Amino acid sequence: MTVTASPSITTWTRLEPRARGDSLTPSLEASVYDPAWMLARQWQLAEFRGQDAAFPVSVSYTVDVQPLAGYQPPASGSEAVGQYPIEAFAWPEPATALTTGASAQFGAELMRLLSENGCSAASTANIVAAYPLSIPADATVDAQGRDYLALMAGRLPDTAKLEPVLRSATAPGGSLPSQLGVAAADVSAVLAAATAWLAQLDSFALPAAGAADAWEPSRLEHQFSVTVGSASGPAFTLAAPSWPGRRLEWSDFDVAGQAAASVALGLPNLPGVDPRDAQVSGTGPPHPLTYPGAPNRRYWTFEDANYNLAAVTVSTDDLARMLIVEFACVYGNDWYLQPIPLPAGALHTIRRLAVTNSFGETEVLGPVAPSIPMFGSAADGTPDWCIFRSNVIQADGTTATLNGLFLPPNIVQVQASPPIEEVIFIRDDTADIGWAVEHTVLGSDERPFDRYSAAMQQAPAPATAPADDASTVRYLLETDIPPYCYALIPDPAGQPPPPQLLLRRVGVGGQYTGPPPLGQVLGGLENQPLFDQEVPVIGTTVRRRRYVVRGFDGEVLMWTGRERLIGGRYGTVPLAFDQVLAE
Repeated sequence: MTVTASPSITTWTRLEPRARGDSLTPSLEASVYDPAWMLARQWQLAEFRGQDAAFPVSVSYTVDVQPLAGYQPPASGSEAVGQYPIEAFAWPEPATALTTGASAQFGAELMRLLSENGCSAASTANIVAAYPLSIPADATVDAQGRDYLALMAGRLPDTAKLEPVLRSATAPGGSLPSQLGVAAADVSAVLAAATAWLAQLDSFALPAAGAADAWEPSRLEHQFSVTVGSASGPAFTLAAPSWPGRRLEWSDFDVAGQAAASVALGLPNLPGVDPRDAQVSGTGPPHPLTYPGAPNRRYWTFEDANYNLAAVTVSTDDLARMLIVEFACVYGNDWYLQPIPLPAGALHTIRRLAVTNSFGETEVLGPVAPSIPMFGSAADGTPDWCIFRSNVIQADGTTATLNGLFLPPNIVQVQASPPIEEVIFIRDDTADIGWAVEHTVLGSDERPFDRYSAAMQQAPAPATAPADDASTVRYLLETDIPPYCYALIPDPAGQPPPPQLLLRRVGVGGQYTGPPPLGQVLGGLENQPLFDQEVPVIGTTVRRRRYVVRGFDGEVLMWTGRERLIGGRYGTVPLAFDQVLAE
């Protein structure tokens, strides 16, 4: 067998443009030699129907700035906002007593400070022995929490009992009491440690004063107001009548129909605002409005295939979707944006907005919808709905919009803990009552305590039968109400209107001897009216959390606040009636 190798030939071909002239410029110009074809295409696309071929090239604006003068809680005077967001005033709840777990943590911090300041071990032990940490008999903890508190008991000082003693000792003219057992050589070290320790206690959380609490129990929401002042007009109030507890927005505020009584607080100097006339002015080119799916502004280019407007399916009654598609396809390139940097903490009103087009023509634009141009004046037309405007509650009950945008000095970012307390409000339409289910509360060990799980772990007491009863079955008329469920009974005195509910601890036969609510949400609501509409059919939930934010000057702020969530809660409490139980 003979094998013959075939020859292999490799050929390389190089492609290069070859101009017949001296350059490639005429080829790259892609000149159109048939202008009539381009005119025909313009005629087919209805470009000749345009009434004005001009486009904006310059925008000049003047904005009046009315700074925020102060914050007003429901039951006290004004407070200067300063370098704090409004949430730092409206969100915190009043200070409450420290739990046993928090007392242990601060007690451990005091012992660390005593050691760092050179206090002897004998004096530290005497302080702990004078005010030892103990576990209360009604501690709300699970097995893990009880073990933790048992480990801390007797080894750490009790913060709640020791704080007033050390606060009195560090006051001017104060001294350490003899029952602390502090040696004379350790007095200065104890006072230095106590001063630093009390400062930590004071900065632990940002509480609201007792009279300044913005939470309204009957509405399950926050209510407060702020005052806006101006050198050119009367001061007026922006009220937040139903803030659920989240980041504040302009839509949370309405304008009261009456002017504010007075503005005693000085108006702050905002960045970028001319202090002479309290205005922000500027000139610049407008920017074409762009958004995902917008048709390309140039011909002979391909749009993003992720947004296919031609594939949008609409029905004859789908008006909103048809308007969006028509806007994108027909009017999308007629809109422009003019960014205006404005400081937070003020109400901004456009005083003048002038647009200059490519023909050199200047036109002054006014508001799109009728509104109240300035507080205290009449509306310039029939009031109409408009976004980014606050409602003005008139004296006759009608509602108009104020021609201005309120930018509250709100938080930029917030860190929230898991809920330390959760109360679920549900509606039982069959029984025509409501239920408040205290699902989670803050335990004595500073951890969330699940009341539902704790109740499920407790075995019900066995039913006792008479000695002469030889039957093997038992008839149960109705079960007991779980200890974490509280009935919301209609209040006859609150109807009609408005209908109200009362939180009652009821059970079989209307008598209930179970424990009262353990949390803060229901603690002050017992026998207090709750408006019926605040417990909708879809349910509502109130949660307490720890929040940590930074002020505008970088200061770390922490508080405990409440938030309200609507919806997602159906059902009723675990009750059963007319049961036959076999032994």
